[in-house]
Amino acid sequence: MNSWTSREYRCVCGKLLFKGMILEGFVELKCRHCDYTLKVEGVLNRKNFHTIILDDECHILNISDSTVTLLGFSKSELIGHGMEIIETMTKDKCHEILKKVKDSGSIFYKTNYRNSNNVSIPVNTKVIFFIQRGKEYALIIFKPVITDYDIVNKENEGDYGDVTVHLDVLGNIIFAEMTNKAKKELNYSKEDLIQKSIFDFFVKKDKEKYIKSFNDAVIKEKSIRVSNKFLSKDGNEIQIDSYLIPYYDNFGTFCGFESSGWIVK
Repeated sequence: MNSWTSREYRCVCGKLLFKGMILEGFVELKCRHCDYTLKVEGVLNRKNFHTIILDDECHILNISDSTVTLLGFSKSELIGHGMEIIETMTKDKCHEILKKVKDSGSIFYKTNYRNSNNVSIPVNTKVIFFIQRGKEYALIIFKPVITDYDIVNKENEGDYGDVTVHLDVLGNIIFAEMTNKAKKELNYSKEDLIQKSIFDFFVKKDKEKYIKSFNDAVIKEKSIRVSNKFLSKDGNEIQIDSYLIPYYDNFGTFCGFESSGWIVK
């Protein structure tokens, strides 16, 4: 059983100020060595992702304001209730996932949450097991798969698209997966894409425009839609519509984008 309990907070001089997990509020950590003050924001206060804390029986103990706003419930309607009040999975399935989290430390999966109007919202979910003061908890960090509700629904075109890539904040490809259709059209292997800039594959006339849009999305940590022509290995121009969704590490630090793209014929 692994416990994800700590992050090291260090001064600019390198001295360790605190090791642990700050869940709520804002804390100032002052270095006794150089008098530098580090301001730390609790994970429940962060506005760039949504968080829920569960006990070892899948009951909601605390929930971020951003989650409450997204789902449309009040805190009193959720705190103390089982996770199945918003999770579209069954209660038994929720407990099964919690057991996996305890065994592995953390897991990532896609699911759907139910808002106050009983509308299903697809989300990317990271669940992290931790122990605090001898008690076991789970921290849920999630992002809606599509945050712009005017984006065209792509359900009939596959859940993950023809091309799925993860991009760092510079636009470099750090993960790539393609359907057989995409492999045939683009003629690239995953190795051809990894560690290359996504913009190296854009046709020249689109490149400058989308670099600007990408950099703006990085600054604002927002999702964007990209519809452009992608150069195949053979030099053919393939139209691809993509949706770039921000993703974050365990501590809520913005890491880049998860992109799902569909080949348009």
